[in-house]
Amino acid sequence: MGSGVKKELLQLLREDEDVRKLLRDIIRKETGDDRKQAVRIMAVPGEAERAGSGADFFPAKRDEGIGDMVRKLKNVIDTLRGKNRELNESIQSAMEGEANAREELRSMSLRAQRLENTVSTLKERNEALAQEAGQYKAAMKELQKNIQYLRNELEIQKKKSLAMENEAEEKEEALQSRFAAGYACFMAYQELDAECKRDLSGVIRHGEDFESFICCLAQSRVLEKIWDEMLACIMDGRQDSVDILDDVFNYSMGLINKTLSQPYYERLSVPEGAPFDSDLERLVPDSPNQGQVQVVYLEGFRNRYSHQIIRKSLVSL
Repeated sequence: MGSGVKKELLQLLREDEDVRKLLRDIIRKETGDDRKQAVRIMAVPGEAERAGSGADFFPAKRDEGIGDMVRKLKNVIDTLRGKNRELNESIQSAMEGEANAREELRSMSLRAQRLENTVSTLKERNEALAQEAGQYKAAMKELQKNIQYLRNELEIQKKKSLAMENEAEEKEEALQSRFAAGYACFMAYQELDAECKRDLSGVIRHGEDFESFICCLAQSRVLEKIWDEMLACIMDGRQDSVDILDDVFNYSMGLINKTLSQPYYERLSVPEGAPFDSDLERLVPDSPNQGQVQVVYLEGFRNRYSHQIIRKSLVSL
């Protein structure tokens, strides 16, 4: 047996309990007389050195059996070395896997931290949005309350407006029933040409309003102005306006007379064929100066108590 093998065998016997156990098992099978000594040496680390070299360890008559055991032990050692290499490789691979796992874990930790930061940011934004949504909800609630209030007010105003419209219609109907003739004059007055309305605007203000129209016709000074306007229309040949104004004049005179205790004004009636009376009548420009009345263009009017002729009748002979 080589010295190198012996040294290696002694080293294993000192340091590896599994080798010692394996060697004991081999000795039990192969030896007889020196079994107890061998077991003692295998069981106690360092005993092999104290027992001497490999030649003194076993009796000479056992060298051949020991050689077989050494070869077997060497095979076991080679197998163990192979397994040890495999184990070392597995350990190295495991260590590398552990390093990779640690790196992956560190990367995952960083991603987790970033995700945690993102979640925290989103949470803050969510809280801000929730607060803002609460404010909007409160504002919306207040707005809906205001809208409902305005709707109620609008409904009230609609009812008031409808009531006012009904009241106005009732008043208009009452006025029309009480002033049917006056309303007919009012509607006819609306058909007058703009020139007539402009000439009469000094005495008939707001002629487009019925009540104002009636109030203006109830004043005495309007009679002279309406009569003068009829005269101007006759001279211009605007007979349609004359017919309208004549009805307005008669209604105004009747309205004024009703406001007095006794009728105050009256028209001058001139029958056709009557002799011309210059105190009561005036001639159109192309009429003869003498003769009988042939055409009455416009009746005059007077104060029936003082007999004052306010406007003479316009005639032709």
